[in-house]
Amino acid sequence: MTGPSFVERLRVLRLTARRSRPRQAHREVLGIGSRWMARPVEGLMLVPSDLRAADPTVEAEFRRGTLSFDGVTVRFGQHSPFLVQGAPDLWQSHLHGFGWLHDLASAGAVSLARQLTADWLAHFGKPGGSAWAPETLARRVISLLSHAGFLLDEAEPAFFRAVTTSLGAQMRALAASHRAARPGVPHLQCLIAMLLADFAVAGRDQARVRSEKLFLAELGRQIFPDGGHVSRNPAAVLELLLDLLPLRRCYAGRELVAPADLDAPVERMLVFLRAMRLGDGTLARFNGAGFAAPETLATVLAFAAVAPALPREFPGSGYARLERGATILLMDCGSLPPLELAGAAQAGCLSFEMSDGLEPLLINGGYPTGSRRNERPVARATASHNTLSVSGQSSARFVKTPAVLRLCGDASLAGPLQVPFRFMQHNGADAFEASHDGFAAAFQLIHRRRMELSPDGRKLECQDWLGPRHGVLRLGRDLPFAIHFHLAPSVEANIQTVDGRREVLLELPGGGAWRFSAEGADPQIEASTRYDTMLPAAKSRQIVLRGAWSGEATVTWILERQPA
Repeated sequence: MTGPSFVERLRVLRLTARRSRPRQAHREVLGIGSRWMARPVEGLMLVPSDLRAADPTVEAEFRRGTLSFDGVTVRFGQHSPFLVQGAPDLWQSHLHGFGWLHDLASAGAVSLARQLTADWLAHFGKPGGSAWAPETLARRVISLLSHAGFLLDEAEPAFFRAVTTSLGAQMRALAASHRAARPGVPHLQCLIAMLLADFAVAGRDQARVRSEKLFLAELGRQIFPDGGHVSRNPAAVLELLLDLLPLRRCYAGRELVAPADLDAPVERMLVFLRAMRLGDGTLARFNGAGFAAPETLATVLAFAAVAPALPREFPGSGYARLERGATILLMDCGSLPPLELAGAAQAGCLSFEMSDGLEPLLINGGYPTGSRRNERPVARATASHNTLSVSGQSSARFVKTPAVLRLCGDASLAGPLQVPFRFMQHNGADAFEASHDGFAAAFQLIHRRRMELSPDGRKLECQDWLGPRHGVLRLGRDLPFAIHFHLAPSVEANIQTVDGRREVLLELPGGGAWRFSAEGADPQIEASTRYDTMLPAAKSRQIVLRGAWSGEATVTWILERQPA
């Protein structure tokens, strides 16, 4: 763990100062408690849709006095769940964000939903505290709007007025505090909630024009021209689309044409999301992407136009994709995002994932779900990715200061700074070459990787080179390095000796097999850990090529599909 550089400290200070005034305004608004905060919404013009998958077990859990979220189960028995002490922050944010309302609506449990809503109003209906933090407030406003018909149709007048009055207060509090939200996805979600509210509630056409301007400007800042998010987290694109697609429908619901500045980014995001999947449909595990529910991914991608071919490069987002025959190869070839957006970034530069048909072959370790904070440092390290690490160190450094934690919610990552990348054609095969300077500060070393996939997708050749940026470099001692290849959980791996060389036979459950061989280091099979699960980290296996750098090191390795 290291401190930020001077430039990074300056950036953090500027961002902190920029957010201090909105936070003060937020506190002032929450402390007013005046009549203007208590005006109810007068009527709903439309009810936004909710694309998130419903959990059919939530109703039964509430009735048992428990609630599970993000792998954490909290018991509250006969007491109010909103008064539980010591529950993880993410669990409490989910509870106060009313994400469970969608689950109860799907189960038709209207009386339970009203009981819980009344309970929340009794204890937290007055503005103040973490339940009214901008990010939680945005999720609750979206949930209440999306399920207003379920919650309020034929409701008692007193309950109806209490909910609509609170909704009006929450909308006004959100408008006053959205700039105090954390940078990136949380801030954009606040603006989405504001615009959804202005679409749904009658008499807010003028407010909608203002909200739309703020939202479109922020959307343009956060989404790259290639459809990726500035955090470089593929899961961030999925999370945002779950809100952006219903928002786009609201324009049609009000007989308006969606602006091009919304339509175009959404279409690009859908293309990006399609491209960041392996053959089994799972989302690539780069820079904060962990477990993504397959049904949620499928629901979102049902909105995507079917294109004959996907781009092979996403230059803004820093990813590359090769698809030949049945083989799909995805590579991280970008530098880390800005410090304030790197709270979930991972030190996986030049790592890759690979699948054969519908079966994953090599995958990165993934990212632990929100409540498993203790697993994150290891999951974010270079050794948890399919790439090279030096002397047990990562290609990026962790930065943890109070200001960074306030901005990001976790330690941030910094570096590499330069990641040049290029595509090539060689003997009819597609190839790309990239390098990064993530080891330059500590060891004066550059890692360069060249990967070449045959036209039929049955042979992948790679060269990993470790050496000085310029000239010749001699250190006082040899530096150990390791190249990691984390296997998908269903892959069987066995060491074999062929013509005096150690090789690894990788067998897929569907009957396919790949042979892994290397020059410059002998392969060995070691333990690995997967973090892309809803449960605690799962044991797995990896191939590791180990060696020592004594001036320059080149390791060549080949993955070749075996005949049926």
